[in-house]
Amino acid sequence: MQRQERPFNNRSLNGGSWAVLLLALGYILSAMLLVGYAYQLPSDGWTFDTNGDSATAIAPITNPATPLSPGDQLLAVDGTAVPSTDVILRPAPPPPNWQIGQTVEYTVLRAGQPVNLKVTLQKLSFADFLRSYRLGGNIWLTNLLWYVIGFAVFFLRPRDTAARLLLLFTTYWNTVNVFMQRIEGWNYSWRPPGYFYTGMVLNLLWVFMFGMMVHFVLTFPLRKWPLTRRPRLALGLLYGIPAVSLALALITGNFTFYNAALLPMITILVIALVAATAHNLWRVHDRVVRAQIGWVALGIASPLVGAFGPPAIAWIFPALEATLSNWIWNFASLLLPICFGIAITRYRLFDIDVIIRKTLVYAVLSGLLALVYFGSVVLLQNVIGRTADEQSPLVIVISTLIIAALFAPMRQRVQAFIDRRFYRQKYDAQQILAQFAQTARDEVEIEALTSELVHVVQETMQPASISLWIKNDAL
Repeated sequence: MQRQERPFNNRSLNGGSWAVLLLALGYILSAMLLVGYAYQLPSDGWTFDTNGDSATAIAPITNPATPLSPGDQLLAVDGTAVPSTDVILRPAPPPPNWQIGQTVEYTVLRAGQPVNLKVTLQKLSFADFLRSYRLGGNIWLTNLLWYVIGFAVFFLRPRDTAARLLLLFTTYWNTVNVFMQRIEGWNYSWRPPGYFYTGMVLNLLWVFMFGMMVHFVLTFPLRKWPLTRRPRLALGLLYGIPAVSLALALITGNFTFYNAALLPMITILVIALVAATAHNLWRVHDRVVRAQIGWVALGIASPLVGAFGPPAIAWIFPALEATLSNWIWNFASLLLPICFGIAITRYRLFDIDVIIRKTLVYAVLSGLLALVYFGSVVLLQNVIGRTADEQSPLVIVISTLIIAALFAPMRQRVQAFIDRRFYRQKYDAQQILAQFAQTARDEVEIEALTSELVHVVQETMQPASISLWIKNDAL
């Protein structure tokens, strides 16, 4: 029989808790200092997408912007060809004239023709940082909540391994989003060595994130093999392999070692997720643990919905603005730390069945109603004789009325199907209770009614024993 891990009641921080807290705060502070230092360096004020032997200008982060245009491919600066971007693990020396206030000549490829541009270098400001943040599609509220959730769960369970891993994971993911991505793709690769290598290390810690996720899966809600048999060896391999690959990549200046570790870590994570979920559902019968598993599963599925949902909605509704898609992605991904935090702190765990049940029902219902809506639009357009570009308001009105009329009956049918397919025990209990209500309304014999009542209790609650006492007012 497996032993369930119980969270510590003591919320004081021990040595391990302090180490985790200092790691999280140290990473945030390092990223902030790096960005602050980077914004003191000369900049052309544009972000670039590096690919092959050139960099393609994406968008300006300064106002007013330099004379570059989106899509320009940077070929040379002051006659010095830009280094290859296939593998950049070492900083390239900047051109001699690379100083704030100086003007340099960019050679770019625009519409297939080389063009020379005079670019004045400048120092980026805090307003430029905020502009870059918005260009990245970030929403400050969701990023703030990532930090709040990670630290709140940690301080509620500072000695819980799962809470520590959640803090490290949310800190890394969110700090990369908020700070590190603000200095990616700008200034190309003209950066001082100290700044370059510091940023490289902070970014390449990505491979450790997969190790932390595997560690979380093997730890929560129950410790699993190999942590139960060889914990030191398992953790040594889980974090040692990424550390060695990162060190070799920085020493040799070659991504091969890093990629060789990254792919196995992703593979191990997928295998661990599938195996741990199957093992938990098969072997674990404790209601609290199964509820924790449900919250974790919902948290893992949320970013997937956030990633694939907006493109699907934009395909159905082309006029949907990109800002709304960003909000959907940000809040869907925010459910991951929220669900993990709920599972770790064990608050209102049993509501997860209701959430999953309603999510399934309304996801299926939304898909069916969308199909009916667009099918009715196409059919009515053909009947009325309008083209797709001349959509009649009457078509929209009729289609909307059809959806309104079908909503209630379709919801009931989808609910019944979901209950029969995934919640059979609860569905059978509801059916039995409904039948008893019909019997109680029609039956007049007390013996038949009591017999039916005992049968209902036995079928729905399945007690070890049952007895019925009826008070006789005539005695």
